[in-house]
Amino acid sequence: MKNTKLTDTNYLFLSTTVACLENSLIRGETLAKLVDAKDFDDSLRLVTDIFSQRGETGAFSDDYEKMLSAELARAYAEIDSLLESSGGERELLSPLRTVYDCHNLKSCIKCEALGLPADGMLVSCGNFAPADICEMVRNRDFSALPEVLAQAVVCAIEEFSATGDPQKVDIIIDKGAFLQMRAICEKIGLPYLSSLCGIKTDMCNVMTFVRAVRAGIGKDLLSEMLQEGGRIPLSYFLESFDGKTEKLFSGLSAYYDGFEENDAASLSALEKKCDGVYLSYAESIWMSAFGPEKPVMYMIQKENEIRNVRIVLSGKKAGLSAETIRERLRVAAR
Repeated sequence: MKNTKLTDTNYLFLSTTVACLENSLIRGETLAKLVDAKDFDDSLRLVTDIFSQRGETGAFSDDYEKMLSAELARAYAEIDSLLESSGGERELLSPLRTVYDCHNLKSCIKCEALGLPADGMLVSCGNFAPADICEMVRNRDFSALPEVLAQAVVCAIEEFSATGDPQKVDIIIDKGAFLQMRAICEKIGLPYLSSLCGIKTDMCNVMTFVRAVRAGIGKDLLSEMLQEGGRIPLSYFLESFDGKTEKLFSGLSAYYDGFEENDAASLSALEKKCDGVYLSYAESIWMSAFGPEKPVMYMIQKENEIRNVRIVLSGKKAGLSAETIRERLRVAAR
């Protein structure tokens, strides 16, 4: 049955609002000014001034990580509110938010085992508040989570208790998170969103494959780490796994343009390329006047804005050159 909440006319006002928000994002010339600022303090001042002019948070300007996390959480809440008031699909951003639930669950489980507070590691962009995630882990009550994610968390805790291997927590909860993202995309029924999640899955698998080769792990563990639901079949990754990366990249052109056999030489450059593929597809609908795709595209652009500002500020703080910082910025792979 077609999801009536995806009807384009439900997004007329929301899409106009999103277009205004999109025009104020830190990118292009504005981002270049941050990169070319003389030092970290100047870049940070420019960022906080921009946020302030937009009427957004500046409360944590002395701690840019907290400021950026708070700004992203504010943007998610703003778009969710617009979706609710316009009669749009309220779960439209849920697949994007699931990544942050995954992060918070893993952090709480590991910190509990170490006897450390997880508060400083948690982010407020998920479908569930960080305090609620902490409570779930503390009480071992995951009934509020979607079933597939809840099962993954229970399994991860059991495996961690039995093996003491924190990597098991990552592998199992990541797999549950990707399955949950795919399930909610299927429920919503928006092809654009499903394709985005599929591309995210593929790019994650490409990075996982290259890291596995570098770490010298076996095919069995790689099979556990790969995620289902992308356009690239898992069999392609496993059949290409021979301790090298050339075979993987030689055939990627059948699925995605732009990859080359030497792409595995630099993990950071490969990660940037994978991010560019994802961002490029997200922005492929920017010419559409309105529709349910627009708020999703904006939130991906917003996440990229926050990522790029973080790259600039962390680079400035580390004393990196403007050219080095510029090379690390995420842009669409057009």
